Amino acid sequence: MKRTTLDELDGKILRSLSRNCRVSYNSLGSEIGMTAKSVKARVKKMQSSGVIDRFIVKVNPLVLGYSKVCILVLRINSKAADEKLIRRSLSLLGDILNTGQVLGNILTFKFAVKKEAEEKLELLVDVIGQDQLIQNQTVVFQNVREQPTYIDFKIMRCLIDNPRMEISDIAEKISMSSKTVARRLEKMIENDVLDFTIQINFTSIGGYIVSVVSANLEKGSHTKVLERSYADLEDSFFVYSPMLSQQDVIYWLFFSKDVFALDSVIKRIESYQGVKKVDVLIPINIEYHKEVLIKEIERKLVDKREGSLWVKENSNVVA
Repeated sequence: MKRTTLDELDGKILRSLSRNCRVSYNSLGSEIGMTAKSVKARVKKMQSSGVIDRFIVKVNPLVLGYSKVCILVLRINSKAADEKLIRRSLSLLGDILNTGQVLGNILTFKFAVKKEAEEKLELLVDVIGQDQLIQNQTVVFQNVREQPTYIDFKIMRCLIDNPRMEISDIAEKISMSSKTVARRLEKMIENDVLDFTIQINFTSIGGYIVSVVSANLEKGSHTKVLERSYADLEDSFFVYSPMLSQQDVIYWLFFSKDVFALDSVIKRIESYQGVKKVDVLIPINIEYHKEVLIKEIERKLVDKREGSLWVKENSNVVA
């Protein structure tokens, strides 16, 4: 397989897109000192070479009826049998959002837990086996101040298929004004309902050691540590992963030229105030299960549409 070697400008583009994949080419160009045309050409090249696997919209699981999200990192002894058992066990508790394979016969699972299954979560470790468990982490998501409306879920459904879809195209597809779509989308972003990022194909990148570095944080340290990393690690090629990171943990995807550069990064992050523990994994691949989000969003659309019809019919009866 032919691998792509990235330069510093590619790294800056990926870093920006990892924080918000909806950012315009004009804004990207202004940020890194390039023309919009040049930025677009580089993005398209990274897409065609497979470096950018896909653009992703991340939906806060709390608005889809889940109570929390967990990340499991497991060492697999007999992959075929163990993975099948784990997937079956997780399906009883909720839905798998992401799966990944890591160097050393390690698998990762990010899954959303249904409210009615929350009390069974503690039993999961017993089913899997303590000897296989490397990390078991509950991810804390921001509470949503305002629940999404029927129109919001229609907008989400469009963005699941194309996270960079233009406002005008969304408006046309759902038969709303562009002004309304823009206002509702901005509201959802402000309200911690939606986040936009990218998925990178590790196998398409050459010349680097690719690693996932995670930092467990003290309460209230998330923003401070994240901003410190952007200011302090300018000489390092990395992207931030909001698809995984939340209030008690941050995940970065680092591209290091050698193990000494990676070791230096780890030590610097360990020195940040508010960081309790740092872990490192070498990823092989990651799989994003957007069909789970599609199913839940479409279920919400049906529920809200039927709810609106019920209210309308009963209002007519009362009248």
